[in-house]
Amino acid sequence: MSYKKFNHNGINYTLFMGSHTHSSYPSIVNSGGLKNLDILILESGQLGKLDTEETLFNLKNFSQYREIFKKIPEENPSIILYDVDCSISNQVILNERLAGLFFLYLYFEYELEMLKKEDKSRRDFFKQFGPLALGGAYVLSSIGSVINSFIDSEEIKFFSELKDFFSILIPGPVVGFRNSLAAKIIDEYVVPMEMTSRKIHDGLNVGIIYGSFHSGIDDNLRNKNYRGAVINAYKKMGYPGTTKKELNEIKRFIFNNGKYSGKKIQLDFF
Repeated sequence: MSYKKFNHNGINYTLFMGSHTHSSYPSIVNSGGLKNLDILILESGQLGKLDTEETLFNLKNFSQYREIFKKIPEENPSIILYDVDCSISNQVILNERLAGLFFLYLYFEYELEMLKKEDKSRRDFFKQFGPLALGGAYVLSSIGSVINSFIDSEEIKFFSELKDFFSILIPGPVVGFRNSLAAKIIDEYVVPMEMTSRKIHDGLNVGIIYGSFHSGIDDNLRNKNYRGAVINAYKKMGYPGTTKKELNEIKRFIFNNGKYSGKKIQLDFF
């Protein structure tokens, strides 16, 4: 398990990256403990597709989070938990050729967005970046399975950063898009709402626990233009693999009176 700390706009973030089959609690301890966190964002994926109570049950019993839920009542019962993730359909996950087309489309979409202010025509753009994007789409259609074979090794940080590099270059549906999604909701809803409720302007301590492939969340938090370009590209494609309804629903969980409870929050972002 690995983690990295960074500050953005006065907010102290700790991004925990690990395997879904191992507890993330030891990494939290190494980073300073649950007592140093005000908010904890949990990756849910398929675990969060159901209603609030079923999502809570799934998260509490998931191997990566089970120990955390057991420790919260004694170490930091006031911590707020969020699920801001979405699930991606198996058809999109498993269809590598389709994923390759997503990578290619998103690459073009992002580069064109970033180059809008430059004096370049679309023809110049495709001449310059077309071959690179085609090669990237081909490589990324299979690189996930290669990295997966190493994910439980001691080199988890290295392979996490490798996947991070490729998911930023050409953001696919399972990793890159969900990184942008999480960053947008955290930066534009969770943090402002929680600071307002606490009547503070900075200094909030936010922990984010996702699988190691999602180390690019910090880059997405820092770069609003980048995540906006990625999300806009998926919007134009109709959010393949998920729905607007699911993207606009997040869940907030608390521990109070000896038990966990949660509520669904409706956004209007997508």
